[in-house]
Amino acid sequence: MIGIKRAFSLVELLVVISIIALLMAVIVPALRRARDQAREVVCKSNLRQVGLAANMYAEEWEQFIPRGLGGGTGRAWYQLFMPCLSLKVADGDYRSVDIYRCPSYPDKNQTVCFVVNGWGFNDRSDDVGFEVLEPTRLTDCTRRAETIYLADNEDGQ
Repeated sequence: MIGIKRAFSLVELLVVISIIALLMAVIVPALRRARDQAREVVCKSNLRQVGLAANMYAEEWEQFIPRGLGGGTGRAWYQLFMPCLSLKVADGDYRSVDIYRCPSYPDKNQTVCFVVNGWGFNDRSDDVGFEVLEPTRLTDCTRRAETIYLADNEDGQ
């Protein structure tokens, strides 16, 4: 019996391959959910950091916050918040500032994936509203807990 080599049969190999395929079918969706959840955590953390920068900015500017396109300053809101975030930009290139980018945002070339609320309403029954381009005092917002100041940008129309 010396010299007899034992090997796996074709059926045994197919069973092992099918078990591996079954395990992969179970594991891959769980890994995808974990990755999506991690991206969501990063996005929320970035929004929180920008929100804290907005509060620090308001403290420095007598409770005024930029609205619309930087509140008439000629600079965008994200440029105004940079000193409050302790971040540096090389030659005006904001692509290196990851805090303004949500990892789940579909357009990977877009530098800033968040927008500030540049819209105001006269009262609760006002369904049309008006665009706000000047800085707004935080105390002018009567329902701060119900008002969105910073949100994810929409992708497309």
